[in-house]
Amino acid sequence: PSAISILSLTNRLGSGTSLIMEVFHALTKYETKNKVRFAWWGAEENGLVGSEYYCSTLPADEADKILAYLNFDMVSKGYFGVGDGDGSSHGSVGPPGSEVIEQIYIDYFTDKGLEVTPAFLTNGSDYASFWQFLNKRYVICASIRTCELELYTHSRTT
Repeated sequence: PSAISILSLTNRLGSGTSLIMEVFHALTKYETKNKVRFAWWGAEENGLVGSEYYCSTLPADEADKILAYLNFDMVSKGYFGVGDGDGSSHGSVGPPGSEVIEQIYIDYFTDKGLEVTPAFLTNGSDYASFWQFLNKRYVICASIRTCELELYTHSRTT
């Protein structure tokens, strides 16, 4: 493979994973009120197979515990893309609460002097399973896919 395709694959498949591993490591230094679940989905390019299976087979009592779904993919692309959960830029509105999470990320990046690019929601990535099957609020960061993070509403067990 060419150097360009290797770099593209590294960004597509590795940058989200690297970010989520860093988030995991950082969270070990803190006590959290909510549980945090880290998940990697398989076969997204083949029709969201992994995330659709997870969402369609998740027991209702477990689905009810999900506060939000955070989806990180291709985060080394060179811009700060945040999903347009409120539909203000691209017209596709996410489940209630998505706009709140979107604004948290926008405020965070802009407070650091960074420009935020509204990401178009295509439903072609794993966040779509959480939206379609579970109607869960979500945010997407960068271009979406590789790793996701669920925030739970119940206290963490140690």
